[in-house]
Amino acid sequence: MEIKSKALRGVVVVSLEQAGVKIIGVIGIIILSRLLFSGDFGLIATASIAVNFFTVFIYKGISLALIQKKEPDDEFLSTCLCINGALGIFFSVLLFLTATWVAGVFHMPVLRGILRLLSPILFIRSLSAVPAVIIQKRLYFVRSIIPTLTGSVIYTCVAVFLAWSGS
Repeated sequence: MEIKSKALRGVVVVSLEQAGVKIIGVIGIIILSRLLFSGDFGLIATASIAVNFFTVFIYKGISLALIQKKEPDDEFLSTCLCINGALGIFFSVLLFLTATWVAGVFHMPVLRGILRLLSPILFIRSLSAVPAVIIQKRLYFVRSIIPTLTGSVIYTCVAVFLAWSGS
């Protein structure tokens, strides 16, 4: 019965977490759409698409193996974290090196510099994937809501501040 109540509470918490992230994101998009010219807004949206494309590979790689391992020991967890970090470095470098090509595909030369500046985000995201899976696997859903929402708020505030200041 305890696992059933934990799972039910987890569904509620994860739903609230995802709703909070989406609401914060929509608020950020509304504010940014008012602060930025449409071309600049489209440029940032296109850069986000490219970064999120590579992020999928980071979150779906080692994380799936970690979920399937019944009782991962510290060595296994360290290995997963190191491999995911290496994947993060690989995809960061790949995005950096293909930035010119991606900018050409979208016919947006300025996108090259933006993608190169954003490429380290992939490494940072890769370091959060393994701890996130551990939290979910152990059904500690409440512990993930604060860092997730805090990250969304900080990301949105920084984006709005940079747009407002003209950076």
